[in-house]
Amino acid sequence: MPPFVPDIPFHVQAVFALTFSYIWLSAFFNDPDYLQKMPEDADQWTTIMRANTWQALKSAVMFITAFAYLNPYIENVENKWMQRFFRCCLNLALMYMCWLIFILNMRPDMGRASLGFLDPRLNKKIERGMHTYGEDCALTLARFWDDIDHYYLIHWLDYFALAILFRDPYICHFWSIYYEIIELSAKHRLPHFEECWWDSLLTDIAFSNTPAIILGLMFIDRLGVRRYDWLGRFGKQSVWDWEVFKCQRRFAGNCLPLVLFSFHFLSSFFLMNALLVPPTHPAVACRMLLWAVLGGLGF
Repeated sequence: MPPFVPDIPFHVQAVFALTFSYIWLSAFFNDPDYLQKMPEDADQWTTIMRANTWQALKSAVMFITAFAYLNPYIENVENKWMQRFFRCCLNLALMYMCWLIFILNMRPDMGRASLGFLDPRLNKKIERGMHTYGEDCALTLARFWDDIDHYYLIHWLDYFALAILFRDPYICHFWSIYYEIIELSAKHRLPHFEECWWDSLLTDIAFSNTPAIILGLMFIDRLGVRRYDWLGRFGKQSVWDWEVFKCQRRFAGNCLPLVLFSFHFLSSFFLMNALLVPPTHPAVACRMLLWAVLGGLGF
């Protein structure tokens, strides 16, 4: 068997591991009372704020330096305007990451206060009355129409893109139900996940996820794009004959994307909850659009 050769050189992996570890560990160990509120005494407040700000700047500089060490992404598009557009998006993402590093180094109440200083709609406890989707569960036309917002559109776009990428109806529909189960299991910690029963079944699964998946699969069939078989079910007579239950490599290949996407899904909502960003704030949609464009850089 030939020796294992990683796609990413070991020195690049080492730079990533060291940078990531330094940013996280320094944020928590630089301030021993990180989870405590900022003191009322002006001198103590200034001392802590100065130390945390300097640590945030050092971490941000290390992040930018480590990014510069990496190879630049390959510009596969030939259009010069698209190249300029993606370069702008990349630099916006770098500034966003530096801002996250700055917030990470602040004590929680100070980080939220800085957001509230920039926008008075922020730094307020997320509670009922901020359109948390679980405040009125009466199944009426007016209540149903009230839930048709930007998240409804995002469901359509997400699962339409999911169908184009994964090209397997079994996987797409499984993920549609799986993410609703995640929302139900985490709603006691995240107000964003407090939904009515009909919101999960009708608004999300029946009227957005499922039709988006069907249209996505019809779209790739129309283009003549080959569908994928993630589970190894083609030509099998029974579910127990599927290759996913007989090949550990195929099984891991199905589980790994599920775990990674679950972490990404939960982290986005935990971030909003930790920073007290209401579900309908424009920053939520802007952040999603930024990540969507960054995902395009991977292609």
